[in-house]
Amino acid sequence: MTRKRRRLIVVLACGLGLGSATGLSLWALSSDVAFFSSPSQLLQQPPGPGRSVRLGGLVVAGSVTRTTEDGKPAASFRVTDGAASVTVNFVGILPDLFREGQGVVTLGSLAPDGTFRFHFRFPDASYSIPIIAESPDGVEQRSASLRFERATARTGDVGHTAQPAHLGTPMGKR
Repeated sequence: MTRKRRRLIVVLACGLGLGSATGLSLWALSSDVAFFSSPSQLLQQPPGPGRSVRLGGLVVAGSVTRTTEDGKPAASFRVTDGAASVTVNFVGILPDLFREGQGVVTLGSLAPDGTFRFHFRFPDASYSIPIIAESPDGVEQRSASLRFERATARTGDVGHTAQPAHLGTPMGKR
């Protein structure tokens, strides 16, 4: 075998390996490539039970209703893409940037009755939320900072199976 032929075989093998790795990566991420589903897409192709999806669209003006659920603030609103709309239910305090008539992307799951249950999650991290209060006449101003840390700890058994040793230290224990 000549030197030129060996070099060609090595280049072809590397190209095949790189192409295979790229193809497998794209195939694995194919379901996560879309940033969100529109209400029309969600109603035409509903996700499986319990599967989380991102729903995006405009909040319909006048559709927001605020109530309480088990003593916690709750909100219900409709999200539309112009062709279809979906009712979204959320338990908790809505983010400050939430407004009627503006675009939203929510993460949640579709309930059997056709409503969308919005989940707002805080990942493990340290949070600092500045709070500024101003008097109605604008003369006085006070500020405070709310700081908290969320750290999920996993100890012992998780459900009916033990945590595998290869997972290492839980996120909150680093």
